[in-house]
Amino acid sequence: MCSSDLTALNGKYLLQLGEIGACVKQLMLEAAVRDKFGELACRIFRLLLRKKGGGVDRSPLKLELKQLAELALLPEREARPLLMKLLQNDYVLMQELPRTVDHNPRTTTYLWHVDLEAAYRTLERSMFLSVANLFSRMAHERSEHALALATVPQPGAPLAPAAEQLSEAQQAEARLAQRKLDCLENSILLVHQAAMKMRII
Repeated sequence: MCSSDLTALNGKYLLQLGEIGACVKQLMLEAAVRDKFGELACRIFRLLLRKKGGGVDRSPLKLELKQLAELALLPEREARPLLMKLLQNDYVLMQELPRTVDHNPRTTTYLWHVDLEAAYRTLERSMFLSVANLFSRMAHERSEHALALATVPQPGAPLAPAAEQLSEAQQAEARLAQRKLDCLENSILLVHQAAMKMRII
């Protein structure tokens, strides 16, 4: 921000909330890529997120495998499978530039790049798929331990008569089953919260 802008604001700083939100959203995306594919894949992904130019042209970089491997300080044989994993999961895109009319792979240039909005949609789908899987696991645990869970008292409720007749092992099984359900429910809330944050920002 230039000095004239600061003067107009009486010497105070102006927060660019839109840019801050975009940075937070991108950091969430990078963290998801790192957790799913590893640190090296995230390094490659971050390089492809860089923008070219400093003026009006702020489009994402499009790089060949050789360029990308050099920038990531990785040999091509290590960078290639990481890129393929990211491509298969829709986090990066590949553009073919054939130099001959027969589209011979030997004379075709392959450029790797990221469509940020598409990557966000991919992450969102992944999050909601995780929520669906967690709900399925919850339903399985409830049916698998239905008898034991029926004896677990709800907070503030008196101990069920059936619970008093359980052995130590059965009571331990009931407590373990309830802990599993509590953990699954907490995981659902966390993933859902992250997905909603991606949509709101």
